[in-house]
Amino acid sequence: MKLDRVTFTGADDETNIDRMFELSAQYSFIEWGILLSRKQQGTRRFPWASWIQELVAKDEALGRPLKLSLHLCGEIVRKLCLGELILPGVFILPSFQRVQLNFHDEPHPVLLGPFLDKLKHTDVKWIFQIENTNKLLWEFADRHRVNCFPLFDKSGGLGISPAAWPISEHYYCGYAGGLGPDNVEKELQTIGWAAQGRRFWIDMETKVRTDDGKTFDLDKVRRVCELVSPYIKGDRF
Repeated sequence: MKLDRVTFTGADDETNIDRMFELSAQYSFIEWGILLSRKQQGTRRFPWASWIQELVAKDEALGRPLKLSLHLCGEIVRKLCLGELILPGVFILPSFQRVQLNFHDEPHPVLLGPFLDKLKHTDVKWIFQIENTNKLLWEFADRHRVNCFPLFDKSGGLGISPAAWPISEHYYCGYAGGLGPDNVEKELQTIGWAAQGRRFWIDMETKVRTDDGKTFDLDKVRRVCELVSPYIKGDRF
């Protein structure tokens, strides 16, 4: 099994930034997935830009100790598919090593040339949330040498695990859907088999919130880290 990082998605304005740094110092394999939507900013799981700026500023000041990925949703993804990058400049910083495109299993009109140009002319690594509707778009980008990786996720943040994890044919991929402290060890066994000996990461969102869903639960994050630590093989991506 070649698990190299665990992404915890959904930190928001109520999340203690100092504790995030403390956890990352203890568990270097943590990646924090920060959701960004122009429409949903300030709601649960979607922090305001000011909170993201505070996180990024501290990361920059401390020499970028965090692994951070920016998870784009809604209008931002739709515009990007048409070749328009409408992010404020603060978000395209070295602090975000990866940027994820969340399609939520919805068809997106695409202008292929402008779309590829936007993806190629950045230093970030792109993650494509793979569902039924956009697998061909990721394959197209991959064939055209975009620095991109698939995240197999049919859950879309709903906390539902699939009946079977997709078998990977890519040298590096991610898996998400219904993972949390209650099942991560069990699911890692089947995910590791599906990855076919290749390196992979896992991503979780719903099950690392409090039971009422209101709060990103850093105690659950810590528990997951304790459980997966024996399976981590080191970070190369």
